[in-house]
Amino acid sequence: MPDRHDKILLVDDDPNVLSGYRRHLGRRYTLLTALGGQEALALLDGEPDVAVIIADMRMPGMNGVQFLTECARRHGDAVRVMLTGNADQDTAVQAVNRGHVFRFLNKPAPIEDVIEAVEAGLRQHRLHRAERELVRQAEITRNALERERAAAKQQREFVAMVSHEFRTPLAIIDSACEILAGPYQITEPQRAKRFAMIRDSVARMTELMESVLSVSRLEGGGLVAKPEPVDLESLLRAVVERVQSAGSGHRIELETGRLPGALTADPRMLDLALANLLNNAVKYSPGRDRVLVQAVTAGDEALVAVSDEGVGIPPDEIPRLFDKFFRASTASGIAGTGIGLYLAGQLTRLHGGRIEVRSEVGRGSVFTLHLPLSGIPTR
Repeated sequence: MPDRHDKILLVDDDPNVLSGYRRHLGRRYTLLTALGGQEALALLDGEPDVAVIIADMRMPGMNGVQFLTECARRHGDAVRVMLTGNADQDTAVQAVNRGHVFRFLNKPAPIEDVIEAVEAGLRQHRLHRAERELVRQAEITRNALERERAAAKQQREFVAMVSHEFRTPLAIIDSACEILAGPYQITEPQRAKRFAMIRDSVARMTELMESVLSVSRLEGGGLVAKPEPVDLESLLRAVVERVQSAGSGHRIELETGRLPGALTADPRMLDLALANLLNNAVKYSPGRDRVLVQAVTAGDEALVAVSDEGVGIPPDEIPRLFDKFFRASTASGIAGTGIGLYLAGQLTRLHGGRIEVRSEVGRGSVFTLHLPLSGIPTR
C-alpha cells in the first residue's frame, strides 16, 4: 500500500521525462525532481529522508553512475534505481560497485515498471530501517545490561567493603569488652583506653551508617535541604576539630580569609559534605601528617579547599571520582566504601555548588568546594 509521505527523487535532464513520470508518481508519493546531479545533491541536503532515488544514466556534467556513487557516500539510506538506455555490462558493473544500485530500468520504462521498482525500493528501505532500529535497540539493551552488570559488581564490592568496615570496629569493641569484663588486672589508664577505643569504634560505625542512610534518603528523595543562615567559619572549625579528635594522627590546619558573615545553607548537609572531604584527605594520606583547609570568598562564591599530600588520583580516573561506589586505583589496600565523595558531590550540587579536583599521583590532591554566595537554590 503506497504511503503518500514516502519521498521519491527522480533525476533526469529531460524535462519531458520528468513531466511524464510526475503525473503518475506524484499521485502516489511525495515526488521530488531535479534536472541534473548537482541540482539533485543540493536538494537532498535539504531532504535527508528521501527513500528512493531514480536517476538517468546519461546526464551532462555528472552522469548517473557518478551521481549515485555520491548518493551512496552522502545519503546511503536511500535505495538507488538507474534508468538507462545503454545497459551494457561495464555500465552495470560500475553502477553496482560504485553506486550500489538496487535495480535497473531500461528507457523508455513503462510507468507500471517504474511503480513496481519504486515499491520494491520502498520495501527495501523499510527493511533496512527496521534492521537499523533492531541494531540500535540491541545496542541500547547491551549497554543497559553492561551498566546493570557494573552496578551489580559495584554493589557486591560495596557490601564487602561495608562488611569489612563494620567488622574491624566490632572486633575492637569485642576485644575491649573481653578485657574489661574478664578476670584481668588492668590499671585505670588501661581501662580508660579501652573505653575510648569502644567510643571511637561506635563513632566510626555510626558515621558509616549515617553515610549509607544519607545516600538512601538522597536517592529516594527523602533528603530535603532545610536552608538557614550558617556561619561558614564556625562550621569549618567544628568539622576540623571533630575529625582531628578522631585520633588519626594527622595535623589539620585551617586558614580562613574573608568569608561571608552568614551563608544560606543546610548546616547538616554542608557539615556532612565537608566532613567527607576532610575524612577522605586524612584516609588517603598514609605516612603524611599534614592536611590543609583553606576558605576564602572569590567573586560570588565561597571556596573551601582541602589539600593533602597523599596517594593522589590518576588523571583518567578523576571524572569518575564522584560516582557511587567508585574508588581510585591508588586506594588499593586502604579501607573505604566509595560513597563519601559521591555523597559530598550530591550534597554540594543540592546547594547549587560544585567540587573541583586537582591531583597528582604520589603528590596529593586538592578538592575545592565552590558554594554560591546567593545561597541554596529554592528549587
